[in-house]
Amino acid sequence: MNRRTILILLYAAFALASCQKKEIENPSSNSLIASSNAAQINAFYRYFYKGTGNSTDANKIFSGNSVNGSNWTFSALNNSGLGANGSPAATVFNGNIYVFHRSATSNYLYYTRSADLGGSWAADAMLGNFAATSGDLSACTYGGKMFLAYPSNDFHLGNNSTTIHYSYSSDGSNWTEVNLPYTSFGDPYIFTFHSAICILYTSTLSPAPAFTILTSVDGINWTKGSQLNFGYFRYAAATPINSMDLGTPPSTVIVGMDPDGQLKTTMSTDLVNWTTPVKITTRSGQLAYTSRRPAISGSCGVVIYKAKTNASIIYALPGGDNGYLEWANAIGTTDESPFMIDTP
Repeated sequence: MNRRTILILLYAAFALASCQKKEIENPSSNSLIASSNAAQINAFYRYFYKGTGNSTDANKIFSGNSVNGSNWTFSALNNSGLGANGSPAATVFNGNIYVFHRSATSNYLYYTRSADLGGSWAADAMLGNFAATSGDLSACTYGGKMFLAYPSNDFHLGNNSTTIHYSYSSDGSNWTEVNLPYTSFGDPYIFTFHSAICILYTSTLSPAPAFTILTSVDGINWTKGSQLNFGYFRYAAATPINSMDLGTPPSTVIVGMDPDGQLKTTMSTDLVNWTTPVKITTRSGQLAYTSRRPAISGSCGVVIYKAKTNASIIYALPGGDNGYLEWANAIGTTDESPFMIDTP
């Protein structure tokens, strides 16, 4: 076990201990959460995914759950919702798990939430600002607000570019949408970096895809960073919890796929200088591939992705040359991108 793997396990343990101290919010009388005797689901790592297009569960959202990143169970979001289209996104806010998705019949954004760690879920509710997208969502919580980032409603990956859109809410019910004056050739991805919130996007196609990162300390005013010398079309990013007790600040990790679907990761402690991308490989040394956007846990302890040639969902763990090793199939099947979070 290398030093980076040990640190990531420590980060995950610290995050789990910290999260367990938080009190789960009790929904008020006008809450969307329906009463239920369902038991809480014990998990630290969770990924959310839509069912496959050729099954009876095609429009349902499911959750893969694990306490250790290796043993997985699954559960359905039992809210009898309107049905989902595309890839979901999720975040934890005030002790509730929020899951966002497009409607099964339109591109308008909806959400559901669970106040009991996935035991029961609210009925789907539409974002009140009529936000809509044709691409993949990403979500995070920062500064007492939830944030969603997504491409425009007429964006088609590989065919055109999009302005960057995001919506935010401080109460989970009222949402404000902002259109930023920046153009992306991939689905923008929102994440936190210590005392800032960031949006990662593909800012150029020629001569090769390249990333740019927007940063903000208030979630409203954004600063554009310098264009990086690498980039992908499908990607995700996360930064582990920063604790002075654990030594140096942990690195942000980007996981992305190249045009052939090959998975790679890179790290940075300052969002400016990045390590040379490392290929994700299987434990036998074969290259790992995906056909959709990969996902990464908030502790950076697990990477999740759809297989390139079938609908299986696969997980990778830290190991080998400061990268990740593909371990095995997780649980569930999907035609879309899974989205991963850490929970209490």
